Amino acid sequence: MELEQKEQKDEYHNVDGFLRMVGEFGKFQKILDAIFCFIFIPSSFQNLIMYFAAFQPDWRCVANSTICNLNGTFSSENEFRCGIPRSEWEFTQPKDYSIVTEYDIYCDTDWAVYMSFSIFFIGWIFGSVVLGWISDNYGRKNVLFVSIFFFLLFGLSGAFMPNIGWFLFSRFVVGFFKPGLQLGMFVLMNEIVGERYRPGAGIVFWFFFTIALCIMGLTAYFIRKWKTLMIISAAPYFVVLLFYKFVPESVRWLRLKGRFDEALDIFQKVADWNGKTLDPNAKIARVLVVKNHASPIDLFKTKKLAKKTLLQGFAWLVNGMAYYGISLAANDFGGDLYRDYVLVSIIEFPAALLAIYLCNKVGRKKTTTCSLFVAGFLTLIVGFIPMSSGGKIARLSLGMLGKMFITISFDAIYTWSVEIHSTNIRTEGMGFLQITSRLGAASAPWIAKAVRSVYAPLPFLIMGGLGLLGGISCLFLPETKGVQTQETEEETTNMESNLNKQH
Repeated sequence: MELEQKEQKDEYHNVDGFLRMVGEFGKFQKILDAIFCFIFIPSSFQNLIMYFAAFQPDWRCVANSTICNLNGTFSSENEFRCGIPRSEWEFTQPKDYSIVTEYDIYCDTDWAVYMSFSIFFIGWIFGSVVLGWISDNYGRKNVLFVSIFFFLLFGLSGAFMPNIGWFLFSRFVVGFFKPGLQLGMFVLMNEIVGERYRPGAGIVFWFFFTIALCIMGLTAYFIRKWKTLMIISAAPYFVVLLFYKFVPESVRWLRLKGRFDEALDIFQKVADWNGKTLDPNAKIARVLVVKNHASPIDLFKTKKLAKKTLLQGFAWLVNGMAYYGISLAANDFGGDLYRDYVLVSIIEFPAALLAIYLCNKVGRKKTTTCSLFVAGFLTLIVGFIPMSSGGKIARLSLGMLGKMFITISFDAIYTWSVEIHSTNIRTEGMGFLQITSRLGAASAPWIAKAVRSVYAPLPFLIMGGLGLLGGISCLFLPETKGVQTQETEEETTNMESNLNKQH
């Protein structure tokens, strides 16, 4: 009889119900957010470290050369040196300046410079597939910390590679583990806070991403040796592995896998830290799962789901290409290499604030779409401004504004896409979007640098035009502001049907 009475008192809640009980963004979540923000700093160094580590210095003729008789110094774009013996010219910087001087990259091997940027994002593509699948099927937490370890290990070992081939391999491995680290933190954080706190809890990461970019620019200004730069960007940060015990597994993933006791233990831990009381009769409502293992095919299993996946994919591709393309083209705005890099990075601080405010005020959809449109338009204009003294100021100003709006779009679309996907395919979905985004990012150095040799304004025209098309693709995706997170695609379909009936 007592057992029957106890069962009658049990109350079943989904994850959002439990979060309202234990605190949607209390002390525990704030500490977890702070931990992830700190980890975001070393994880962000590797994104653009090659901007400095692979910089192509000027060259000059060696003294007393009878073949190379040009006076002064010349940029890497001057191909005169390609037609004379290597012994007749020299770099203006010492051997330890960059991988270009270290591995003697020039003319026919210039592709290695662009590849040193792209191979990181190509590795990211493969890692998104593999680590996304593992994360959805075997948990978020372990993938996160294994990724952190190997990310830092190969980020450090890159400084000791004997030739350019092994160096490119190390960059591929660093890129491979990047999504397990960055995406893992973003998904974990978004899955343990309430809906209205998600934009702030996730987008705050990009403040620290920007801090990392500024630190990188200032460090590179004072340290002009590429190996030293790579070592100090990785070696000190193995300490973040000590956070393993505090970071919880995703309660949404545990619920989906039927591991209710583990999820309840985490909710109890959150309640204790937040000074809340967990109702002893509260139980986790079961969720219907069609099959045990998620796969990329699930993203295309219905026409409606495939449409959402592909439209998001194109928007992410454009965001990745334009974001990294504008960053890599910073020295083409007409000013100082280090100054312009830092200025184009600093503009991301107000961008992150605006992204949080706009996501909550006008919604995820309008924030992403309008920002992508504006970024595309401003980037297009830069391509038509000449490199005159007045033009340099206009190019830098518009370039900074373009970077600000593409950053708002990129920040907002992370939160938006996490909410569009249901829990059972969330990391698979985000993994696919990481692939499309990294395809865009991998193309960025070729667009920002290589295409420039064909027609100087072309990089900005390509990035701007695709930015406008990316904004159009976002118009056909659903708004998620104020909508409860769904655990399965069946729940998402039912929720969208009910919303459509209401409107």
